[in-house]
Amino acid sequence: MSFDIVTIRVGDAEAATDLPVYRELLSAASPYFRAAFEGGFKEAEQRLITLDDVSKQTFRLFLTWLHAQREQSTMNTVATVPNSKILLPAGVVVQQLVQATLLSATTITMITIARTTLMTVAAPSGQ
Repeated sequence: MSFDIVTIRVGDAEAATDLPVYRELLSAASPYFRAAFEGGFKEAEQRLITLDDVSKQTFRLFLTWLHAQREQSTMNTVATVPNSKILLPAGVVVQQLVQATLLSATTITMITIARTTLMTVAAPSGQ
């Protein structure tokens, strides 16, 4: 991976946060980022993309996923970079990650509540 760093600005204008990210990591995972940073767009020249409708937490989650995917693919000797034609645009991926995280948290909470309820109902009455 090259060490070419670009900036992703996330959050609304009043509370925006700049996150430095490896350009190659984003470009390998998303046709959107590849086109923005490697095409003839102002983002390529400025080395900056603003995502005002994405929170810092959400984008960090996306980056964590990207790094995990990259790590997993480097562990496999057959493929080092996923086929970008089958990857979803970055915004959709981020949205799906957030939904999956929320679903997991909700599921864990529901399981915990169910276990607590079952333990309370099944507990001996102290006779």
